[in-house]
Amino acid sequence: MADHKPNETNDPTLHAASGHGDTHRTASERIDKGAERVKKATSSAVDSTHEAVDHAADRVEHGVHSGTDKAADAAKYAAEHGGEKWDGAVEYAGDFMDKARDYVREKPAQSLVMAVAAGWLVGRLMRRS
Repeated sequence: MADHKPNETNDPTLHAASGHGDTHRTASERIDKGAERVKKATSSAVDSTHEAVDHAADRVEHGVHSGTDKAADAAKYAAEHGGEKWDGAVEYAGDFMDKARDYVREKPAQSLVMAVAAGWLVGRLMRRS
């Protein structure tokens, strides 16, 4: 009897060693490498976005704190000096009213003409609006 050699074309172990399995493994490795690159790029993009958002949030927070501090300072100033300013404004208005009364007593005709002219002018301005 003749020696029986396995048929090389039908032996599955020979197919794996012949290069067909290597091609499959190489494609699989390429897919894995591509997936790893995508994963790294995505991770990098997420990290960059996270840093940008953190930076923007820090800037907004700083702006809010700065604005709040300025508003608090203005409120404190108004509380401390507002009474003085108000008193000054009331005193100025009182002085103006005294001068206006004196003018009307001294020159009643001119005061009447000025009052009518002012009324007419305000009426014209109100119709245009």
